[in-house]
Amino acid sequence: MRTKNTIRVLIALILITVPSYALTMKFINENTEYNSNEVYVLFTEAAAPANPFDALNNGQPMSTTTSYSFAELSNGITLNHVDGGVFYVSLGKPMTSNRTAAPSFTNTSDPDYYTRWDKFEITFNGDSTDVANLTGINSFAVPISIKTYGNGGTTQRESRGYSIYADEMINLLEAEATNNSAVLKGATNNFLRVIGPTTYPAGTSGPYPVFDNYINSAIASGDPILIQGLYLGGGILPNTTNQVYTFTNTFDSGSNMIMNGGGTAVGMDHTIVISNDVLAYNIYANNPDYYVDGMKSSFAANNVYSAAVRDVLAGFAIGFVGSEVIDPATGTAFKDEFSKYWYATNQPLAFSDVQPSNEFYNGYAEVFWKYSDSYGFPFSDKLHKPVQASLNPANVDTVEIVILPDVPEPCSFIIYSLLFMIYYFRIRK
Repeated sequence: MRTKNTIRVLIALILITVPSYALTMKFINENTEYNSNEVYVLFTEAAAPANPFDALNNGQPMSTTTSYSFAELSNGITLNHVDGGVFYVSLGKPMTSNRTAAPSFTNTSDPDYYTRWDKFEITFNGDSTDVANLTGINSFAVPISIKTYGNGGTTQRESRGYSIYADEMINLLEAEATNNSAVLKGATNNFLRVIGPTTYPAGTSGPYPVFDNYINSAIASGDPILIQGLYLGGGILPNTTNQVYTFTNTFDSGSNMIMNGGGTAVGMDHTIVISNDVLAYNIYANNPDYYVDGMKSSFAANNVYSAAVRDVLAGFAIGFVGSEVIDPATGTAFKDEFSKYWYATNQPLAFSDVQPSNEFYNGYAEVFWKYSDSYGFPFSDKLHKPVQASLNPANVDTVEIVILPDVPEPCSFIIYSLLFMIYYFRIRK
């Protein structure tokens, strides 16, 4: 009997001492062109998630096959689990329920093509590594803000969002393309979305500039591209364990990129090859097949070689490769220093800052870097500006999803006009 009682006590103690975390999510609409019953969110999750989507609205289970209006979620929801969650926000009408695949940005036969929608991403399982982020990699349609709070929602922790209005973002992104075909509109000329360069078929970038001249310039210079960084894989194999990696990149006679080097765990006698026929496109897409010691690989390998390939592709996308601008932190031109200095936390320069005389960088991604905390390309997190918001339950218990305005409030314009008139007439006096 004592043994059974002891076991029961131990189980009770375990249940008491193991924390149970939940995240309060609030949905706020600040876009005055739509009321809260015209703004919707559809919850989706990764395929075969370890922890399936689990959320409650007013105590009732929520579904991944239903678009909920912000009015329906006015009291907030309780999120218990979501793995690889992609949450779609739509304006004017709900997203199609029970989707079997992500909505298409460009296919007019997709049931949600004529819906203005955007997305944000969340993983929450009560872990210290849980995060939320905005992404504009494929498109921009709706300005969203993510704000996190602790202490029962009373202490703000982080904020990720946009610093300009939607109309300004649209104009700036359109200016990065060679024509206006990147801006999609509906039958009544209503705005749907701006699509980014990675949305177009593999090997093309639609109306966005190509990078052949950039690569040719790097080849013609003859300067090696110096890659060095710290890989924190946390694995047990030589290519997944923590280590410093160093590669020297050059080009062969076929304009293929040859990366020679290695890491402190795998050794320094390795060769990575990125074929010339995929390099230019993957300055945008950042997801090529490449060869390690003659064996085909990709970012799915998630190892030290992936980290080295990531660093050089990001270096092209941001404009560090071949840049003659002096790094203020080191006193050395970016083209002559190791990549670890490009991605240092105290590095304030990127894109047009480091390529002032050339368009040798991803201009679409630069707009997001300048005017938002959103991913503008897959490796935006290599820059010094944070794009993820921590959902570590030790510090965060509440998150607000805010739909931001498309244009300034009319009253704001009137106020600014009056202030200008007062200032003007005072000067005239």
